Amino acid sequence: MKKLLLSLMLLLVVTLSQAQTNCYGSIGLSIPNTNDLKNNAYPSVELGITHNNVSLGFNVGRNNFNFDTNQPYFLELKTTASTQLGFCKGFVLLGTGMYFGESNMFIEYGGGLIYSLNNRFDFSVQVSNWNTVTYLSPGLTYNFKL
Repeated sequence: MKKLLLSLMLLLVVTLSQAQTNCYGSIGLSIPNTNDLKNNAYPSVELGITHNNVSLGFNVGRNNFNFDTNQPYFLELKTTASTQLGFCKGFVLLGTGMYFGESNMFIEYGGGLIYSLNNRFDFSVQVSNWNTVTYLSPGLTYNFKL
């Protein structure tokens, strides 16, 4: 599975370098529906491409804010499909990833809304399930072209 994820990351890099499509960089904070924010909330950074309202992104982040853990980082490959809903866009997402130093995989699924602040910046909020925990995740995205 690690080889598959590495191959997909390579495909993303090649696509970014050769395609004339929209690219994005995003930061987010996923807040769980539990009382244990230290062990379940996580910040992340995502880079990706968007073409015809379908996005493919590579997400990396910290698994939690508990600095006592040994392997606190993860990587994820995710895709989203969006549609215009009046003044904002709605989207669904599906992703798969793994924690650094571990062999087990996880999936993420959910949906959310995107509000364009201007041509370059978007604000998003999503609700998703990640490893059996539901998260509310606000994010800020910078859109650009290569």
